[in-house]
Amino acid sequence: MIKNANDQIEDEAYYVDSITQQSDTEVWFSLKNKDLNKQYVFKYEGDELIPDRIE
Repeated sequence: MIKNANDQIEDEAYYVDSITQQSDTEVWFSLKNKDLNKQYVFKYEGDELIPDRIE
């Protein structure tokens, strides 16, 4: 899941900032870059990884 997110961002300098399980089938997690000035939020629902927003 995390590798898939990294592949979509195309930057290996990101790390997982937080993971939140909303339900049995829905998990949200965010990645931040090494400089802490960008955050990518993804939703993993069922077996699909969905980019949600970039901050």
